Parts: sequence; C-alpha cells; structure tokens
Amino acid sequence: MKTFADIIEAGNATEAAGDPIVSNWPQIRGAILMLGRAAGGIEQVHASDFESRFPEDFDALDSATQKALPSEWHYTWIRGQVSRVLAVLGELDDPWEQLRMLIRRAGRNDIENGWYSLRRAALDAGLAPSDIRTDWVWSLEAEAVGGMPRQSLRRGVAVLNDLFDIPEVVAAGLLPPNPIGPPPVYDRQGRRIYQLPPTLSRYQASATKAQSGLQQVWQAVCVSGTFNLPEDPSANDLLVSGTWEALLHGSGFG
Repeated sequence: MKTFADIIEAGNATEAAGDPIVSNWPQIRGAILMLGRAAGGIEQVHASDFESRFPEDFDALDSATQKALPSEWHYTWIRGQVSRVLAVLGELDDPWEQLRMLIRRAGRNDIENGWYSLRRAALDAGLAPSDIRTDWVWSLEAEAVGGMPRQSLRRGVAVLNDLFDIPEVVAAGLLPPNPIGPPPVYDRQGRRIYQLPPTLSRYQASATKAQSGLQQVWQAVCVSGTFNLPEDPSANDLLVSGTWEALLHGSGFG
C-alpha cells in the first residue's frame, strides 16, 4: 500500500531519470508534502485513503487538518494537484482527473478552462464524464436561470463536445456515447420551445395547414411533464387512454 512518502520517492526518481511523472513535478511534490504533513506525516498517509481523508469540501475535513493548512483556498489547490498525480499513477479512480490529464497532454488547456460549470454540476450529481446526457444537461438550473450561468454551462458543453475531436480522449472511453445535443430554444417571453422529436417532426412536415397543431400539442405534453413517453414517440403514443384528460387538466384547459 503506497504512502505519500512512496509517491514522492517514485516521483523524484523519475525526475532524476529525465522522465518525470508529470511536467510540473516540483509543484506536485510541494503539494503532497504540504497535505501529508497537515495530516500527520507523509509516511502516515496512504494513497488508497486519499478520498476519505481529504474530501473535496474543506468543511468536511477534520478540524486538526484544517488548522494545519493555511486556508481553504490552499487546500483546494493542493488537493487538486495531488489528486491529479494519483490519477496518473492509477492510485485514484477519478475519470475527471484522468480526462484532465489527457487534455493537458493534448495541449488543450482551453478546454479545461472552459468546462468548470458543467463539470461542477456533474460532480454534484455524482456523474462521471461518460454519464452526461443531453436531457440532463439542458434540465440544469443554470440553463433555466439564463444570463451568465447559462452562458457558462453552454461553454462547458461546447468544450466537452470538442473532446470528441481528440483521438486519445475518445480511445480512453471517458466520454459520453455521443456529443451533447443542441441547447433549448426559447420564445420571446423566455418560455422554452420543445422541438418535435423525429417521428412527430415527419408527421408535422407532411401535415396540411389545417392539421399543423402538432407542435402546440407536443409543447403542452412537455410542459405538463406527466407523461412517460418513448424517446421518439409516434402519434399513437400520444393517444393512449387518459392522455387528453391529463393534458387538459395539466394545462388548465379542462
């Protein structure tokens, strides 16, 4: 079981051999030393205990270790540095950190700088990068709030989708099955417009002007949020028993 002392010894050896574990090894070594000493000594801290001993939330850290650190900001920074090298060494199963290292190796720091909002929301929800899906992203509060939170979230989606252009990242199996789909569209009053799914969209395209109310029906279905429909429903799926009663009741028309 490797201790922080073992990690430093291995890191010093690779640096001396001209092939450091990470390019900024001196910085990482300082972070390991600071965190280890705050927790009672680098020989006492095992890499396998990292996540339990050093939670992401500073307030969840034990009080003795808190007092041994300069500040919450320093803790956040050094914890991030240590978690990265542990992920590189395979001592920490953290897909977000593994993804971060692949991004850095590809020279795409612009991606890491842009994904904060999306990554933070995913971490709060307990999601790995591969778990992220279009519907979940556009249901986030940041999208509903609008303004800067929405812009930040959409920036995160854009840079996540950029990762699909990096072969090493795709090969690592850390990404969702497909890029995140386009964001919602809103009307002039700021209300979300729910786009017709493919099958209903084909119906709409072939309908006459007198039959073109399908978009309004679909909008009411989505706003009500009470239907368990397939991902790509047909018109028959909208005609199940009780659908119209529930729709009228939920829309306030009944």
